[in-house]
Amino acid sequence: MKGISNIISATLLIGISLSMMSLYSGWVTEYSGSSTERVVGQLEDSMKCENANIRVDNAEYRDGEVQLEIKNTGTINLEQGLNSYVLSSSEIVAEGGVESLLVGETTDIDMSSEEPDEAAVISQDCPGLERTVQLN
Repeated sequence: MKGISNIISATLLIGISLSMMSLYSGWVTEYSGSSTERVVGQLEDSMKCENANIRVDNAEYRDGEVQLEIKNTGTINLEQGLNSYVLSSSEIVAEGGVESLLVGETTDIDMSSEEPDEAAVISQDCPGLERTVQLN
């Protein structure tokens, strides 16, 4: 008798295939589940941020004070707030912000600074949402 019989080899092949498939299926289920959650989260954030918008209604520099008047003109609340920066020669010289800005709400941000060039406002909810204004 040379080698093993066809029945034994088929049984071994099926057994090895089933055991490898059971190991692989656990990994695939875990990997695809975490990947799906990550993609859904990114998609939700992206869709939410499409409805976000802010407008700088007034930006003034007077007597060492920068005052920004900012309005939420989008359709979502900016619950994580806004950061604001005063720039001089492309360097941050003052920082400020608000904790949240509801839809339709207007807020003032005051910061002390000497000879600023511009101010920038960046949303914490939607990092791509920013406005930069020149200061007079």
